[in-house]
Amino acid sequence: FTPDHNGHNDVFVISTHNIKQAILTIHNQWGAVVYQTDTLVWTGDCGTGYYCCGGIYYWTLLFPDYEGAPSKRQGTILLVK
Repeated sequence: FTPDHNGHNDVFVISTHNIKQAILTIHNQWGAVVYQTDTLVWTGDCGTGYYCCGGIYYWTLLFPDYEGAPSKRQGTILLVK
């Protein structure tokens, strides 16, 4: 995605069905957490008031499954500057 405030692909969003609570964590290429939220939306902010550099980031989504057991999904994001 391209967080350049032009109205196109400005945010990374995880779409879920029947998940009421979840935590989205964004990691940099070294595995350090750069952002964490329960809104499932990332604007490219590193949580410090600055935007992250372009590159590959990894996301992890933690949520309880329909029986309440912990579940996890993960993937990659390409942030283009």
